[in-house]
Amino acid sequence: MNYVGGTATFGDKNVGTGKTVTATGLSLAGADAGNYIVNSTATTTANITPLGITGNFTADNKIYDGNTSAAVLTRTLNGVIGLDAVSLSGGTATFDTKNVGTSKTVTLAGATLSGGDADNYSLTSVATMGTVVDESMGDYRFRTALLTVFAGIALFLAALGIYGVLAYFVSQRSRELGIRLALGARPGALFGMVVRQGMRPVAVGAAIGLAGAVAITTVMQSLLFGVNPVDPTTYAAAAATLAIVALAACAVPALRATRVDPLAALRDE
Repeated sequence: MNYVGGTATFGDKNVGTGKTVTATGLSLAGADAGNYIVNSTATTTANITPLGITGNFTADNKIYDGNTSAAVLTRTLNGVIGLDAVSLSGGTATFDTKNVGTSKTVTLAGATLSGGDADNYSLTSVATMGTVVDESMGDYRFRTALLTVFAGIALFLAALGIYGVLAYFVSQRSRELGIRLALGARPGALFGMVVRQGMRPVAVGAAIGLAGAVAITTVMQSLLFGVNPVDPTTYAAAAATLAIVALAACAVPALRATRVDPLAALRDE
């Protein structure tokens, strides 16, 4: 036979040791349960320990006054249950140094909990709101930094590939350019022709790449904060980088080819 079911409750919700616990609704179970009746249920005791919570605060800016004192603007608590009357009060806020600076660290020492339910909580730590935000954003910043590194590697490989391909094809036209020079073509005109022909596929590829990038930016929206996924500055910088690399890949070998002796180019097989 077993004693089952029921609900156990403390006399009140507040923190304390040796608090009385009462069980109601208990029943008998088992093959012989029908032979017995429960006349009364004994009470027991248990402890309720304080709940650990964290505090946050923001500090006001100030003009240099030769000391490290800081003024607290707001105080908040994380982890308070329901509408419990508890707040963060007191303490002394100080800057890490007295010197002028931006985003300086401020600490709050000696802060305590106050209010009707303050005894039910324990203050585990107090941090600035900026610290709390930094900790909560850590994962997102890591993923963003990782994507930035991969994007940089991709841009470098793309630039390297564009330079290698264009430089190779322009160098293969050295004999053609020598023949054109021998027939009276001006070096400046040949240089412009090679650059234009080399940059044409680069421009087409950049346009297609930008269109594709705009189309898939919706996938990254969850990783961006305060940044427009379609950022013209970023796209322009990437396209300009590849364009400069492509221009150098066309211009360097083309300039070298236009300075070759036409006779030497004609003898080259």
